[in-house]
Amino acid sequence: TPEGLQLNPHLKWGLLTLRFYRLKELAAYKIHGRTDESQDPLPLFFQGSGIEVNVTGTELWIEIEVDFDVYEMWAWTALNGAFMSRQMLMPGTYSLCLFRGMSPEPVKNVRFFRELQAMSEDDDCRLLVRGFRSDGEFLPVRESSCKLEFIPASNEPSGCLQTFGDCREGQIPRCSAVLQV
Repeated sequence: TPEGLQLNPHLKWGLLTLRFYRLKELAAYKIHGRTDESQDPLPLFFQGSGIEVNVTGTELWIEIEVDFDVYEMWAWTALNGAFMSRQMLMPGTYSLCLFRGMSPEPVKNVRFFRELQAMSEDDDCRLLVRGFRSDGEFLPVRESSCKLEFIPASNEPSGCLQTFGDCREGQIPRCSAVLQV
């Protein structure tokens, strides 16, 4: 097998080859949520953080690294804007199928999102994206024309995203909303 290509052990009817792409090898993907984009693998810290790709090909797998001690990790996926799955992720490093058996030519838009808030009580709680396996080509993801982001008010050092779930009566954090058009 040529370097970087692997036989797909999941197909029983053929010898389709899938190539593993580390994120640093891809020029075309979009990160959702606040994270450290320089990290490899890519950490998805907060609920709603994720990664989006446009890809051709018959199948796409995401390689992830998951760990937790107290709170199990959950994620959801969407294909061409349609919700596909929501599932609990088991600890370990493994590939998770995002789609397979599709027509190779059309471009598929795929989103993978963390669905568990940051858990300060669980030091082992993490979700890392290590890369993708595909037989297709990765294409640019179009930027949205509108973005909505909540930024903590300057007098709220902890930030509204970190304290929103801990609000007690009369202690709702003040946030500024920024709309970019």
